[in-house]
Amino acid sequence: MSIDYGMGKTNIDLKTGIRYGVISIHEVVQSWSDSNEPYYPSVCPYCGNDIPEDLDLYQDPPVKCESCGKELHENDFDMCEAAYYFVDDEEYLAVDDDYGDIMIMRSPYYTRCPYCSPCAPGAGHLTGKGDDCRAYCFGPDWFEDEPPYKIYRVSDDSEVIYWTSEKVRELLPDICARLRDRDIICRIRGAKNEFATIYNLEDHGMSYEVSWETLADCLNSERKISL
Repeated sequence: MSIDYGMGKTNIDLKTGIRYGVISIHEVVQSWSDSNEPYYPSVCPYCGNDIPEDLDLYQDPPVKCESCGKELHENDFDMCEAAYYFVDDEEYLAVDDDYGDIMIMRSPYYTRCPYCSPCAPGAGHLTGKGDDCRAYCFGPDWFEDEPPYKIYRVSDDSEVIYWTSEKVRELLPDICARLRDRDIICRIRGAKNEFATIYNLEDHGMSYEVSWETLADCLNSERKISL
């Protein structure tokens, strides 16, 4: 059993009670590289002291740093390094750190996992063994292979079932035999989140969605199909 070093007060979404999740960048390196944006702090490129975020770098005469007195121009910041990288979109809010980890602070998904060590008090260690807390996590489409944890929807606590293309090949003959025209519904989302499922397979007692084009693409490219 892990320890909540945050005492229920840190690294937690107080509205949902779900903890922030921590995962190594190496688990999602390609998806993180494709999705993140850099954050550049508002500091003087010469002395490193803070400068106003709304500083007008195009005014004449040029504005000067209040700390070191250097004139500041737009191209002076070209060599500045990003302080960190982040994702902030309709689904996720996540940020990386200098230790090679990502903290997920908003997601439509969560998993059950142990608490993190005191370095991230109260957060969930997404790939750890245990189920002491619920923590935000990335969905199955973020992983090249099978996700390292079970995934649940925040909206209704239902488990997300994901099939690899190998599983689809195994089931494809049976699925094709049961499909009818009215069973086929296509849902296409953004490039990284594209998935297919199949609706109204009554004998299976489940609901899915699929388009033949997307299914073929998934089979050919080894993408996952999310159900």
